[in-house]
Amino acid sequence: MHIAEGTGEGLGAITWWGFSPAKDLQKEADRVLEGKATVDGGPSELSILMVGAGDSRHLLSTICQAQRWPKRKLAFYIVENNLEVLARHMLFLILMLESPKRMGLQEKTEMFLELFGNTLIRSSTVSYLSETANFLIRAVTDPEFLRLMLPCFNITALKFKERDQLEAIFKFWKNPDRGVFPIDKFWDARLRRYLGVRYDSRFGAYDWDLMMKLHDRGAKLISNREYTRWREKGIAFEPREGIFEEANKSLASGLLLMHNGERRSARGYWGDIVTGPFVSFGIETEEENLKKTCNGVFVNTAQDISYHSLMALFHELLTGKKYSYLQAKPDSGSITTSNDSSPLSTGDDSVVSLSSSSSTEASFAWLIISLQTCDGCVPKKLCCLLKQPSFCLM
Repeated sequence: MHIAEGTGEGLGAITWWGFSPAKDLQKEADRVLEGKATVDGGPSELSILMVGAGDSRHLLSTICQAQRWPKRKLAFYIVENNLEVLARHMLFLILMLESPKRMGLQEKTEMFLELFGNTLIRSSTVSYLSETANFLIRAVTDPEFLRLMLPCFNITALKFKERDQLEAIFKFWKNPDRGVFPIDKFWDARLRRYLGVRYDSRFGAYDWDLMMKLHDRGAKLISNREYTRWREKGIAFEPREGIFEEANKSLASGLLLMHNGERRSARGYWGDIVTGPFVSFGIETEEENLKKTCNGVFVNTAQDISYHSLMALFHELLTGKKYSYLQAKPDSGSITTSNDSSPLSTGDDSVVSLSSSSSTEASFAWLIISLQTCDGCVPKKLCCLLKQPSFCLM
């Protein structure tokens, strides 16, 4: 069966990643509020409503770059249609806040990219996903534990049924059975259905989609090689050599399908298979040197830009200082930065660890992240919670 262009079937039924570059929402709010956010230090609190963002790109960028703005309380109200997306929000926030004593910047960046955009991941990443799932199970079932370990999270807007479903999602993540989620088969089935009679000439279809749908819209940093690899296998990022053979269970979701006249829930991969996870962090960067070209071809790819963007964000959160690409020495592991101010620094080299709650509540008292689901519209109750000045991202 041939799927006509523009049907949206390739985008899937669930949004695992966004289709716009990551933004510092404090900067966007300053523009929307016509500069009032920076006058006399700006408001003491900024409420931000994010509806259907799909991933944590804006959230991460805003939190990690908070040191660039006057100190204020940030309240994020995140609304998604799917609990699986909210679960990934929690996963990536925890990964972002991991202590450098437990995980270095390079390892954190690589693991984030794998979990974010790869259908298949390394065994070490699976171990981390399972460990974090155990932590999140306790967090959503024990309010006191959540308050002590992750005081910035607020899940009171979720119904008890939805919390139980979140727990079930996290339990699935830690399921060691490889056969429970054969994502490579799910991916191939989605490809065959989407391409139809074009499947045998799919590499030409990949090239056409890249040139006409992505490059023509400004995403020229996405290379043909990495895009084709993702379209064929679902592996967007290979930051280091390794064996990518374990299913990324955080990309599993359920969908109601008709079978013999009855609606039945089917677990599988129901996300995007045409655009890719490159747009969120891989097509824009503050470092212009990464956009150099040679003979009309970009020297760096979307993977390189994504790696640098995330490394810079995590470094800025840890130190409160802007990451300097030109003075960094990846081989030696030394990083030189500019900007002496460090309002987020806690005086040591720790951010937050899953094994310790010391100083966590004090360090992130300025941050509130409220999670909620909705069907089709933003609940009036949630809109009433927003205080002025506020910023809404749909």
